[in-house]
Amino acid sequence: MPARGETSKRPGPVGRLLLATVTLPWLAAGLCFAQGTDPVVAIEADGAVEVANGRIRAVFAPGEQGVEQTFYADRNGSWIKVLEAFRPPSPRPATTTELYLDRSSEYGRALDVAHAYRLVVSELLRAVRIAKASPDEAVVVLSGGNATALVEQTVTLRRGASSLHVDIVGTLRGEPPRLEYLLSPWVFAEAGLPDFSHAPGFKRSAGDVIGDRVFFAPAALVQSDSLFAAVLPDLDQINRHPVYAEGARPQKHPWIFRVPIDSSRIALPHVLDLELASGMTDNPVLAYGMMDVLTEHHFYWRHLNAGGTFVRTLSGAEIRYGMDLLISASAAPNRGYQTVSPWLWERYGRRHFHQPRPQAMPFAEYARALYPASFSYQGYVVDVADGDPFMRQREAVDS
Repeated sequence: MPARGETSKRPGPVGRLLLATVTLPWLAAGLCFAQGTDPVVAIEADGAVEVANGRIRAVFAPGEQGVEQTFYADRNGSWIKVLEAFRPPSPRPATTTELYLDRSSEYGRALDVAHAYRLVVSELLRAVRIAKASPDEAVVVLSGGNATALVEQTVTLRRGASSLHVDIVGTLRGEPPRLEYLLSPWVFAEAGLPDFSHAPGFKRSAGDVIGDRVFFAPAALVQSDSLFAAVLPDLDQINRHPVYAEGARPQKHPWIFRVPIDSSRIALPHVLDLELASGMTDNPVLAYGMMDVLTEHHFYWRHLNAGGTFVRTLSGAEIRYGMDLLISASAAPNRGYQTVSPWLWERYGRRHFHQPRPQAMPFAEYARALYPASFSYQGYVVDVADGDPFMRQREAVDS
């Protein structure tokens, strides 16, 4: 991994320029534009692709192991490496955390994992091309696959943006389509424990991930000095492209979430992950993707890695998810997270605040109805009827 503060003055490979408004000698000279006003530049040379907008630079370079993806942010006219697509070492070290194991040890039993159904996107990508290049937007498409699935990753960079949007489309080859997980991991450029980190939930066991049931304002982020990176799930895509997996989202306790549902219409969960001690690298690893999880309590989510336990048969062969990568090389110490909240508000909060579906009344009416009910609430008791437990609100007679 890079040493602290690795920089580059040049924008990368110089070749076929796909933006007519910027000349090749000008770009090769490494001159910087004013932040926020730069057009998006896209270059393709010798199979490699680079895009930049004055704030962010992304380089995609095919190699023997796949496409290297490296993301830089501007700091005073120099490009500073912030994030890379992570390919786990193969074979995995014995210290590897459970989610990335080639093998598993659940409850002391050494079991082989269902390797064919555990798909890491960065391990599958082999080709890269520029799909769109204009002064306002560049779109890069990476593709690849194996015997289990074909995968396409689309990266979009827009003028003035401090983030890149990433879309993943996986097409499963099997009939019926089966999958344990499809996962996009990213590795932070600074080794060691970060100065600041955050995720939407805690993890209390090695197999834990962060399930989409706690995606209220989701972001997994790390910061060391002025280097900052965050992975933000695309919330719109979660409901726009559901794929169903019968038996998904199991509960550890039979009384948890006892709501009658059609088990064939349970969507495969989306998950975030933040590993500060992955056992594969000294650098923090952030990830987002889709996999099944076991519900423990109501805010712990565990993926069972042993022996294909969570390989699921899906309702369709195509699975989709997206995310935004927010990066900076000049964040105020321990304050990088302050760029995430307004970003989420502008992307999701403002729109839904003004269109508060599925609410049936304004927020003020909710407050008038719910505050009195909340203050009078006395808890609940569990009764049994026909051999099944059920909960009801506690009344004075129960005291």
